[in-house]
Amino acid sequence: MSGERDVGPGQLLAHAVPFVMVYGVVWGVAGISLPLLAGSPGRAGLIFAMLNLGVAIGAPLWGHLSRRHSVTGLILLSTALAGLGWLVLTWLGNRLLPLTALAFGVFSAGTFALATVQVTKIFPREKWDAYIADMQSLMVGGQVVGLLATSLYSGAALGIPFLLIGIIAAALLARDLIAREEEAVFHHRWHARRPRSFLPGILHGHHLRRLRLRHVFAVQSPFLAVVLTRWTLLILAWAPIFAVYPLLMHHVFRFSESGSSLLYSGSTALSVPLFLVAGWIAKRASSVVAMTLGALTSSASFALMYAALLSGSAPVGATGFVLMICAYAFVALGMNDGVVASVKAEEEGDVLGIANALMSIDNVVGGIGGGILVATFGYGIVFGIGFVLSVLALLLGSASAAFRRRARQAVVA
Repeated sequence: MSGERDVGPGQLLAHAVPFVMVYGVVWGVAGISLPLLAGSPGRAGLIFAMLNLGVAIGAPLWGHLSRRHSVTGLILLSTALAGLGWLVLTWLGNRLLPLTALAFGVFSAGTFALATVQVTKIFPREKWDAYIADMQSLMVGGQVVGLLATSLYSGAALGIPFLLIGIIAAALLARDLIAREEEAVFHHRWHARRPRSFLPGILHGHHLRRLRLRHVFAVQSPFLAVVLTRWTLLILAWAPIFAVYPLLMHHVFRFSESGSSLLYSGSTALSVPLFLVAGWIAKRASSVVAMTLGALTSSASFALMYAALLSGSAPVGATGFVLMICAYAFVALGMNDGVVASVKAEEEGDVLGIANALMSIDNVVGGIGGGILVATFGYGIVFGIGFVLSVLALLLGSASAAFRRRARQAVVA
C-alpha cells in the first residue's frame, strides 16, 4: 500500500499527532525535567546517556518490525508503551531513573523509526520529499511546545497529558484505517523508499535498522570519511551541554527553570527555518560550505559560553547556547546532503545508518563523560572541550573541500 492513496496534505497533521506528542516529551519535557529530577550533573549525564541508548536500541527494533507488521498498529503500540514507561518513570521519580529512562527510550523510539515509514505508506512517491520535511517540522514543533510547557511546570508529570493525547490519536487512526480495511500488513523493500529531504532523515532513526558492522568498514570515500568525522566531532561537542542543560543554565548563567525552557524552545523554533537556509546554501555552494558554517558557529558558541563563565554575563551565555542550537541545522544538513551526494542511491540507508549510530554513541559517551567532567572540574571543562572539537571540525573543512573536488574531477574524467 506504500504511497498508493493520494491523501491531502491536511491529513498529514492527523497522522503526525502521535509522533509530535512523543517527540515533544522525548526532546522537550525530558530535556528539562529529567536533569532536574536527577539532581546533579553526573547523574544528569548518565540519564541523558541512558535515554539516548534506549532510542539507539529501539529504533532498529521498531524499524525491523515495520517490515512485516501493521505500521499503524506499531505506532499505537509504541505510543502506548511510551506512555506507560513515562508513567512508571514519573511514579518512581529518582528511584531506578537510569533504568526507566532506558526503557522509555526503547518504547518511544518508534517515533523515530516509523515517522518516515508512515509518510511513505500514506502519500504517493512524488510527495515523499515534501511531506517528510513537513513531518520533521511538525515534530520539532512538538519539541518547542514541550519546552514552552516546562516553563510553566518542569515536573516529569507534565509528559503524561502529551502522551495521553498521542495514544488517543494513534488509537483513532488505527481504528479508522482498520474499519475501512485500508490497513494491511505493510510489506516493502528498503530500496523502494529513498526520500531525500533538506531536513535530515537520520533524525527519524529508521535508517539505522540496516546498519551492519561491515558498513562501518565500507566507507572508502575520503570525502565521506571526513564528513562523518566532522559530524562525530560536533555531536560529541554538544552532547554534554544537552545532558546537563537546565543545571548549567541555573548554576552558571543564573536562569530560572522557566527561563531555561523559554530559551531552549525559542532556539529550537529558530532552527526550523535555518534548515531551509542551510539547504539553500548547500544547493548554491556545497554541503561543505553549509557544514563549515555550522562548525564556525559552533566554535563561536563555545567561546561565548566560556567568556560568559568568566564574566558572569547571562546574556552572553544565552547567546552562545542559541548559536549552538542554530549550528546544528547547518551541520545536520551538510552531513545529510554530503552523504547523498557521495554514495549510490542504494547505499544511502547504510551510510545514514552509520551517521545515526555515531550520533547515538556520541550522546552516550558525551552524556556520561560530560556529567563526570562537570562534577569533577566544573562547567568550564565542557566549554573548552566543545570549542576544541568544533575548531577541529572547522579545520577539516579544507580537507573536505579538497576531497570533494577530487571526487567530482574523477567522475568527470
